[in-house]
Amino acid sequence: MGEKLANKMFKWAVLYPGFRKFINWVYADVLKMPQYHIGMAPGQIGRYVLLVDDPQDAEKAAALLDSPQAVAWHREYRTFTGTLEGAMVSVTSVGLGGPSAAIGVHELSAIGGEVFLYLGCGLAVAKGVQPGEMLIAKGAVRDEGTGLQYAPPAFPAIADLKLVDCLRRACVKSSLPCRVGLTRSTDAYYLIQADQDGGFLHTLCSDLNTAAIFIVSSVLGRRAASLLQASERIQPLGMAHIEAGISALRLFIASDGRKKNI
Repeated sequence: MGEKLANKMFKWAVLYPGFRKFINWVYADVLKMPQYHIGMAPGQIGRYVLLVDDPQDAEKAAALLDSPQAVAWHREYRTFTGTLEGAMVSVTSVGLGGPSAAIGVHELSAIGGEVFLYLGCGLAVAKGVQPGEMLIAKGAVRDEGTGLQYAPPAFPAIADLKLVDCLRRACVKSSLPCRVGLTRSTDAYYLIQADQDGGFLHTLCSDLNTAAIFIVSSVLGRRAASLLQASERIQPLGMAHIEAGISALRLFIASDGRKKNI
Protein backbone atom coordinates (compact mmCIF):
# COMPACT_ATOMS: atom_id res chain seq x y z
CA MET A 1 0.00 0.00 0.00
CA GLY A 2 2.75 2.39 0.96
CA GLU A 3 4.73 1.70 -2.22
CA LYS A 4 1.65 2.18 -4.42
CA LEU A 5 0.88 5.51 -2.75
CA ALA A 6 4.48 6.68 -3.13
CA ASN A 7 4.47 5.75 -6.83
CA LYS A 8 1.17 7.54 -7.39
CA MET A 9 2.41 10.69 -5.61
CA PHE A 10 5.60 10.61 -7.71
CA LYS A 11 3.48 10.40 -10.88
CA TRP A 12 1.35 13.33 -9.75
CA ALA A 13 4.46 15.35 -8.91
CA VAL A 14 5.79 14.85 -12.45
CA LEU A 15 2.54 15.39 -14.35
CA TYR A 16 0.77 18.11 -12.39
CA PRO A 17 2.64 21.43 -11.82
CA GLY A 18 0.32 22.55 -9.01
CA PHE A 19 0.79 19.35 -7.04
CA ARG A 20 4.53 19.45 -7.71
CA LYS A 21 4.77 23.01 -6.35
CA PHE A 22 2.85 21.94 -3.23
CA ILE A 23 5.17 18.98 -2.64
CA ASN A 24 8.25 21.16 -3.21
CA TRP A 25 6.88 23.75 -0.79
CA VAL A 26 6.27 21.17 1.95
CA TYR A 27 9.55 19.35 1.39
CA ALA A 28 11.84 22.34 0.95
CA ASP A 29 10.24 25.36 2.63
CA VAL A 30 8.31 23.76 5.49
CA LEU A 31 10.49 20.76 6.33
CA LYS A 32 13.72 22.42 5.08
CA MET A 33 14.85 19.08 3.70
CA PRO A 34 17.74 18.87 1.23
CA GLN A 35 16.98 17.59 -2.25
CA TYR A 36 18.05 13.95 -2.48
CA HIS A 37 20.36 13.95 -5.50
CA ILE A 38 21.99 17.38 -5.29
CA GLY A 39 22.16 17.32 -1.49
CA MET A 40 21.12 20.96 -0.97
CA ALA A 41 18.27 22.89 0.64
CA PRO A 42 16.83 26.39 0.00
CA GLY A 43 19.28 29.22 0.66
CA GLN A 44 22.34 27.34 -0.57
CA ILE A 45 22.14 28.31 -4.24
CA GLY A 46 21.46 31.45 -6.21
CA ARG A 47 18.67 32.31 -8.63
CA TYR A 48 21.23 32.08 -11.45
CA VAL A 49 22.88 28.70 -12.05
CA LEU A 50 25.66 27.76 -14.45
CA LEU A 51 25.41 24.08 -15.44
CA VAL A 52 28.37 21.98 -16.61
CA ASP A 53 28.94 18.25 -17.18
CA ASP A 54 32.08 17.54 -15.15
CA PRO A 55 32.58 18.20 -11.41
CA GLN A 56 36.10 19.42 -12.22
CA ASP A 57 34.69 21.99 -14.63
CA ALA A 58 32.37 23.20 -11.86
CA GLU A 59 35.43 24.00 -9.79
CA LYS A 60 37.08 25.87 -12.69
CA ALA A 61 33.96 27.93 -13.34
CA ALA A 62 33.47 28.70 -9.65
CA ALA A 63 36.93 30.29 -9.54
CA LEU A 64 35.54 33.11 -11.71
CA LEU A 65 32.81 33.97 -9.19
CA ASP A 66 33.27 36.46 -6.38
CA SER A 67 33.84 34.74 -3.02
CA PRO A 68 33.02 31.19 -4.19
CA GLN A 69 32.29 28.54 -1.59
CA ALA A 70 31.98 24.78 -2.01
CA VAL A 71 28.42 23.84 -1.06
CA ALA A 72 27.81 20.16 -1.83
CA TRP A 73 29.08 17.18 -3.79
CA HIS A 74 26.74 14.21 -4.06
CA ARG A 75 27.08 11.77 -6.95
CA GLU A 76 27.74 13.80 -10.14
CA TYR A 77 26.25 16.95 -8.65
CA ARG A 78 29.01 19.23 -7.38
CA THR A 79 27.98 22.78 -6.47
CA PHE A 80 29.74 26.03 -5.64
CA THR A 81 28.04 29.32 -4.79
CA GLY A 82 29.42 32.85 -5.02
CA THR A 83 28.29 36.20 -6.38
CA LEU A 84 28.30 38.17 -9.63
CA GLU A 85 27.11 41.76 -9.96
CA GLY A 86 25.81 41.63 -6.40
CA ALA A 87 23.66 38.54 -7.02
CA MET A 88 24.07 35.03 -5.68
CA VAL A 89 25.21 32.68 -8.47
CA SER A 90 25.86 28.95 -8.34
CA VAL A 91 27.72 26.45 -10.52
CA THR A 92 26.54 22.83 -10.58
CA SER A 93 27.77 19.80 -12.50
CA VAL A 94 24.94 17.62 -13.83
CA GLY A 95 26.77 14.76 -15.56
CA LEU A 96 26.10 13.48 -19.07
CA GLY A 97 22.70 12.76 -20.55
CA GLY A 98 19.11 13.88 -20.23
CA PRO A 99 18.13 11.97 -17.06
CA SER A 100 20.87 13.40 -14.82
CA ALA A 101 20.51 16.89 -16.36
CA ALA A 102 16.74 16.82 -15.80
CA ILE A 103 17.16 15.72 -12.17
CA GLY A 104 19.62 18.55 -11.62
CA VAL A 105 17.35 21.23 -13.08
CA HIS A 106 14.31 19.81 -11.29
CA GLU A 107 15.93 19.81 -7.84
CA LEU A 108 17.80 23.09 -8.30
CA SER A 109 14.52 24.69 -9.36
CA ALA A 110 12.83 23.34 -6.23
CA ILE A 111 15.29 25.22 -3.99
CA GLY A 112 15.40 28.55 -5.81
CA GLY A 113 17.13 28.18 -9.19
CA GLU A 114 15.34 30.21 -11.88
CA VAL A 115 17.86 30.87 -14.66
CA PHE A 116 20.00 28.02 -16.05
CA LEU A 117 22.92 28.44 -18.44
CA TYR A 118 24.45 25.20 -19.70
CA LEU A 119 28.04 24.93 -20.98
CA GLY A 120 28.90 21.78 -22.92
CA CYS A 121 30.41 20.26 -26.05
CA GLY A 122 28.86 20.35 -29.51
CA LEU A 123 29.69 17.03 -31.20
CA ALA A 124 29.39 15.77 -34.79
CA VAL A 125 29.41 19.34 -35.98
CA ALA A 126 27.85 20.42 -39.27
CA LYS A 127 29.97 21.03 -42.33
CA GLY A 128 31.62 24.42 -42.17
CA VAL A 129 31.66 24.56 -38.38
CA GLN A 130 35.22 24.64 -37.09
CA PRO A 131 36.44 22.98 -33.86
CA GLY A 132 36.54 25.55 -31.09
CA GLU A 133 33.67 27.68 -32.38
CA MET A 134 31.02 28.74 -29.86
CA LEU A 135 27.60 27.36 -30.81
CA ILE A 136 24.67 29.14 -29.16
CA ALA A 137 21.62 26.88 -29.16
CA LYS A 138 18.39 28.80 -29.68
CA GLY A 139 16.60 25.46 -29.72
CA ALA A 140 17.17 21.71 -29.79
CA VAL A 141 15.91 18.86 -31.94
CA ARG A 142 14.34 16.43 -29.48
CA ASP A 143 16.01 13.18 -30.49
CA GLU A 144 16.20 11.95 -26.89
CA GLY A 145 13.94 10.25 -24.38
CA THR A 146 13.94 12.31 -21.20
CA GLY A 147 11.93 15.23 -22.56
CA LEU A 148 9.18 12.85 -23.68
CA GLN A 149 8.45 12.10 -20.03
CA TYR A 150 7.71 15.80 -19.47
CA ALA A 151 6.03 16.94 -22.69
CA PRO A 152 4.83 15.46 -26.01
CA PRO A 153 7.05 15.59 -29.12
CA ALA A 154 5.21 18.64 -30.51
CA PHE A 155 6.30 20.71 -27.49
CA PRO A 156 9.36 22.74 -28.60
CA ALA A 157 12.72 22.72 -26.81
CA ILE A 158 13.66 26.39 -27.02
CA ALA A 159 16.02 28.72 -25.19
CA ASP A 160 15.22 31.99 -23.47
CA LEU A 161 15.83 34.62 -26.15
CA LYS A 162 17.24 37.17 -23.72
CA LEU A 163 19.84 34.66 -22.55
CA VAL A 164 20.64 33.80 -26.18
CA ASP A 165 21.27 37.48 -26.91
CA CYS A 166 23.50 37.80 -23.82
CA LEU A 167 25.53 34.80 -25.00
CA ARG A 168 25.93 36.29 -28.47
CA ARG A 169 27.02 39.64 -27.06
CA ALA A 170 29.47 37.97 -24.67
CA CYS A 171 31.09 36.00 -27.52
CA VAL A 172 31.34 39.09 -29.73
CA LYS A 173 32.84 41.10 -26.89
CA SER A 174 35.47 38.40 -26.36
CA SER A 175 36.15 38.08 -30.12
CA LEU A 176 35.11 34.42 -30.04
CA PRO A 177 33.77 32.97 -33.30
CA CYS A 178 30.17 32.00 -32.70
CA ARG A 179 27.00 30.83 -34.44
CA VAL A 180 23.38 30.86 -33.30
CA GLY A 181 21.27 27.89 -34.37
CA LEU A 182 19.94 24.48 -33.43
CA THR A 183 21.55 21.53 -31.72
CA ARG A 184 20.31 17.96 -31.88
CA SER A 185 20.09 16.33 -28.46
CA THR A 186 20.30 12.57 -28.28
CA ASP A 187 21.10 9.85 -25.74
CA ALA A 188 23.75 7.78 -27.54
CA TYR A 189 27.20 9.30 -27.16
CA TYR A 190 29.03 6.73 -29.26
CA LEU A 191 26.53 7.00 -32.09
CA ILE A 192 27.18 10.75 -32.09
CA GLN A 193 30.87 9.96 -32.35
CA ALA A 194 30.24 7.74 -35.37
CA ASP A 195 28.19 10.41 -37.14
CA GLN A 196 30.52 12.23 -39.51
CA ASP A 197 27.76 14.10 -41.36
CA GLY A 198 26.90 16.57 -38.63
CA GLY A 199 23.76 14.95 -37.23
CA PHE A 200 20.41 16.17 -38.52
CA LEU A 201 20.05 18.54 -41.45
CA HIS A 202 19.99 22.22 -40.47
CA THR A 203 21.54 21.65 -37.02
CA LEU A 204 24.92 23.01 -35.95
CA CYS A 205 25.88 19.99 -33.87
CA SER A 206 24.68 17.22 -31.56
CA ASP A 207 24.88 17.04 -27.78
CA LEU A 208 23.50 15.07 -24.84
CA ASN A 209 21.91 17.56 -22.41
CA THR A 210 20.46 20.65 -24.07
CA ALA A 211 16.95 19.43 -25.01
CA ALA A 212 16.30 17.96 -21.56
CA ILE A 213 17.43 21.19 -19.87
CA PHE A 214 15.22 23.30 -22.17
CA ILE A 215 12.14 21.09 -21.78
CA VAL A 216 12.35 20.72 -17.99
CA SER A 217 13.02 24.46 -17.59
CA SER A 218 9.97 25.29 -19.72
CA VAL A 219 7.70 22.87 -17.86
CA LEU A 220 8.85 24.31 -14.51
CA GLY A 221 8.50 27.92 -15.68
CA ARG A 222 12.24 28.59 -15.66
CA ARG A 223 14.60 30.17 -18.20
CA ALA A 224 17.49 28.36 -19.88
CA ALA A 225 20.12 28.64 -22.59
CA SER A 226 23.00 26.53 -23.89
CA LEU A 227 26.50 27.47 -25.05
CA LEU A 228 28.30 24.59 -26.77
CA GLN A 229 31.86 24.50 -28.04
CA ALA A 230 32.36 22.63 -31.30
CA SER A 231 34.48 19.58 -30.62
CA GLU A 232 35.20 16.08 -31.89
CA ARG A 233 34.65 14.54 -28.45
CA ILE A 234 33.55 15.44 -24.95
CA GLN A 235 36.44 17.20 -23.25
CA PRO A 236 37.08 19.56 -20.33
CA LEU A 237 35.73 23.05 -20.82
CA GLY A 238 38.26 25.64 -21.95
CA MET A 239 38.59 28.84 -19.95
CA ALA A 240 37.49 30.99 -22.91
CA HIS A 241 34.27 28.97 -23.03
CA ILE A 242 33.67 29.34 -19.28
CA GLU A 243 34.53 33.04 -19.36
CA ALA A 244 32.01 33.60 -22.16
CA GLY A 245 29.32 31.94 -20.04
CA ILE A 246 30.21 34.01 -16.98
CA SER A 247 30.23 37.18 -19.09
CA ALA A 248 26.78 36.34 -20.47
CA LEU A 249 25.46 35.82 -16.94
CA ARG A 250 26.88 39.21 -15.93
CA LEU A 251 25.03 40.84 -18.82
CA PHE A 252 21.81 39.05 -17.94
CA ILE A 253 22.03 39.85 -14.22
CA ALA A 254 22.80 43.51 -14.89
CA SER A 255 19.53 43.82 -16.82
CA ASP A 256 17.43 41.71 -14.46
CA GLY A 257 15.34 43.65 -12.00
CA ARG A 258 15.12 40.65 -9.66
CA LYS A 259 18.84 40.11 -9.30
CA LYS A 260 19.18 40.77 -5.57
CA ASN A 261 18.75 37.55 -3.62
CA ILE A 262 21.54 37.90 -1.07
